[in-house]
Amino acid sequence: MGKVLAFTFLQIERQKRNMVKDYLINLPEVKAYYRLTGAYNGLVEIETNDTEEMYALYSEHIDNLDGILETQTQVVIKKFSVR
Repeated sequence: MGKVLAFTFLQIERQKRNMVKDYLINLPEVKAYYRLTGAYNGLVEIETNDTEEMYALYSEHIDNLDGILETQTQVVIKKFSVR
């Protein structure tokens, strides 16, 4: 079975953006972090071995992280490569 890839949009308190970024980029499952404009001001690309690892990452690290007000996660169901 392949890896599970997800993109999570984050709404982060303005004064805690750097603290949240610094914490998340040190997690091995986080492959990239992006600062955004708009309602969601952060985006993380996450890769785990399976959905159980994805659940553990969220429940242990993201759901209760101080400064994160809201999340919206999209799980990739198929990747199409561009030549």
